[in-house]
Amino acid sequence: LTRLGLVKDETPGFERVEHCMALLEAPTGTWPDDVEVTEVSTLEEMREGEHVSDIAFEMPQDMRDAGEASLPHRFEQYSTPGNAARQFVAAIDGVVVGTAAAVRGPAGVNLFGGSVLPEARGKGVYRALTHARWKFAEDWGTPALTVQAGQMSRPILEELGFSSVGDVQVFPDTVDGPAGLQ
Repeated sequence: LTRLGLVKDETPGFERVEHCMALLEAPTGTWPDDVEVTEVSTLEEMREGEHVSDIAFEMPQDMRDAGEASLPHRFEQYSTPGNAARQFVAAIDGVVVGTAAAVRGPAGVNLFGGSVLPEARGKGVYRALTHARWKFAEDWGTPALTVQAGQMSRPILEELGFSSVGDVQVFPDTVDGPAGLQ
């Protein structure tokens, strides 16, 4: 890929290397009772989750603006019956401080975009989001999780029982605009 001109680069939301991990049994450990995780059901909840991701992943303003502009359309797609993707938000004292996505597959659920506001880190929010997505996988009938973890998530996921299965090099597509916003 590098011979074809692709460049490994730090791009908001991506790291140069992501760690592929899997979990085939319930996550170990618990999280504090004051972290409430719910599945997104309204545009406003999705907007609150997007705000958390923007801050946590240090998205530049142009990407934030593009994300906000596309949010109603993305929520409409998300709300379509049969959509395999689910978004979760985590709140402490009613304030959304974390978000994470999960996509159902035939053999398990892949995790995406787990993010927590800096001031809420270390309070069990990411753990709570992971446990909620495990429950989602169980309810779907495929109790297995996969994830491409960054350097902040990896140690937490290892503590929850995830096993490393390899690493991937990330080559963001920025030719037509910021990755994921084309």
